[in-house]
Amino acid sequence: MNLTLGGIGACPELREWWMASMAGAWRSRSGRITLAGLCGVAVIVAAGCSSGVAGGHKIGSHHVQDTVAAPVITISPAAGARRVRPDLPVRVLAVSGRLTGVSVRAGGRVVAGRMNSRATEWMSRWALAPGASIVVRATAGNSAGKTVTAVSRFRTLSPAMTFSASLDWILAANQGRAYGVGLPIILDFSQPVVDKAAVRKALEVTAQHPVPGAWRWITDEEIVYRADGFWPPHQMVTLRAHLAGVPVAAGVYGTKDLTYRFRIGAAQISMVNLRTHHMTVRIDGKVTRSYGISGGVGTALVYTTPSGTAVTMDKARMVIMTNPNVPQGAPGWYREPVPLAVRLTNSGIYVHETPGAEWCLGVENCSHGCIRQPAAEALWFYNHNQLADVVHVTGTNRKMVFGDGWTFYQMPWKQWAKGTAVNYAGYAVYSPDLSGPPLRVRT
Repeated sequence: MNLTLGGIGACPELREWWMASMAGAWRSRSGRITLAGLCGVAVIVAAGCSSGVAGGHKIGSHHVQDTVAAPVITISPAAGARRVRPDLPVRVLAVSGRLTGVSVRAGGRVVAGRMNSRATEWMSRWALAPGASIVVRATAGNSAGKTVTAVSRFRTLSPAMTFSASLDWILAANQGRAYGVGLPIILDFSQPVVDKAAVRKALEVTAQHPVPGAWRWITDEEIVYRADGFWPPHQMVTLRAHLAGVPVAAGVYGTKDLTYRFRIGAAQISMVNLRTHHMTVRIDGKVTRSYGISGGVGTALVYTTPSGTAVTMDKARMVIMTNPNVPQGAPGWYREPVPLAVRLTNSGIYVHETPGAEWCLGVENCSHGCIRQPAAEALWFYNHNQLADVVHVTGTNRKMVFGDGWTFYQMPWKQWAKGTAVNYAGYAVYSPDLSGPPLRVRT
């Protein structure tokens, strides 16, 4: 019999006794007889020691459970903390186990979060509400069936200074109506934003038919989201601004989340060619209207219709138009009512019904810079216009100015997507040239 095999190695006490016996008992005949007798006992004890681990008996199962460490849950911020910064995330960790459930509430409202792929870490996704009582409950379990539950309560600080944000007033006034495929999502802030990265991370845009898009700061108080190309038509786009608890500057926090929904209507895209004096309107890719128009006479830059891509900003059945670049009473000054006007730029470029000089339409550019239409077509265009429909103008040597209204498509997409502050020096700048001959307009 090989006495070093079997269960001796499995029982440390028996192994120590066996080695001592080997050292002395074998020296005498009586010792050898005694040792031989003990050999049988060792085998029996060893068998008993080893069978509990390997055999899987009930007593062995208890042994496995006792050797598996119980799960440990850690939660931060710490329980009982006060005046916690709301932009710090809630973090729940499980050691020696996996998280089976995490619930976080702020003032009774659910706090959204994400679990990692191993279910060992949960982290809140957005900033917390300021001045709120936060309750965290987490449960974890392990392979032995042991479970633990941890509960933590803390409170976020109530900021001394706050900011607000709102949707651009023109976009807000159109809520409930359809928007065009050129829709820019514009958020305005009540004060300059220093921590621009924190704000941008809190803004979430989703769409039924998503396309790539990006935010870009236009000023320190305005950020704009536009799509790469245009939005697919006939869908809903949603902005969720998770601004509660987000800092815009040191000690200045948001207090309110915002949600806005935009119904994208038909893809109405107008192509205006000022060389051929013609305008074509397509709706969802099909030509719907095609007719003669007249653009700016071009005797000076200010009277030249700018080329580029704009989206319609607003419209009015009657607009009083003047020439702010010419003193009242001087040659070229005017003040006249213009019907069915759809605005393209802040500087006063409209698509509207011609107030006279119908003979120019389709023949010659003779306006002060706007795009004139025949009466019937102007009425149709006005009635079918959706806020943020696309108008693309070609045929002149004056470029549409970036920032002159919603001319955001004047910036190449690759540059827009970088999301940095706008360098206006790289784009056409409006600079009136009144050195030409006095304007003669047929009306």
